[in-house]
Amino acid sequence: MFAYIWGFYTNPESTWNKIANLDENALKRCLPYVILLAMLPPIAFVYGVTQTGWQITRGGDLFLMTVDSALQIGVLYYAALVAAVVGVGYMIHWMSKTYGATTIISKGVMIAAFSATPLFILGVVAIYPVIWIALLAATFAAAHTVYLLYLGIPRVLRIDEDRGFMYATAIVAVGLVAVVATMGATVILWDMFAMPDFQRLSIR
Repeated sequence: MFAYIWGFYTNPESTWNKIANLDENALKRCLPYVILLAMLPPIAFVYGVTQTGWQITRGGDLFLMTVDSALQIGVLYYAALVAAVVGVGYMIHWMSKTYGATTIISKGVMIAAFSATPLFILGVVAIYPVIWIALLAATFAAAHTVYLLYLGIPRVLRIDEDRGFMYATAIVAVGLVAVVATMGATVILWDMFAMPDFQRLSIR
């Protein structure tokens, strides 16, 4: 499973072609890819906010989150990542007939999961939570994810490039809706029971 990670950075087209040749059983065996790789950002987040801490301004106070609060949010973060991949994967499957493709749910989930590889990998920057680094990493990861999606859909689903472009564009729109929905759910959950619990440490 993890042999594909390097390929997505060095030769993504060839890597997608290899994935396109996997049969249904092989695709199902790749499901742990999502389960394991999606753990990276939450683990990095929990470590970063409890051990490294946020510093809003240089030389300012250091903000750390309590371990219990960080673990609670980390679990919700992980669940949101997996749910987002499965949801987008289902939409890839659901839209397939519209664009003349034939697929199964596991193939849709794998396209979503492999496309999200940059988001999972660069999520480790949360170990050292600096705002400008996090924003830069998120921008690069999002751009790379969209690029992989546009490359992967026509190759794995074996449709022409024009149709694949429209298909991928529709999925990107679904992804944006998922991001907005996740932000809304975050606000609701914070208000209900998962409000972050910070402690401020003066470093002066």
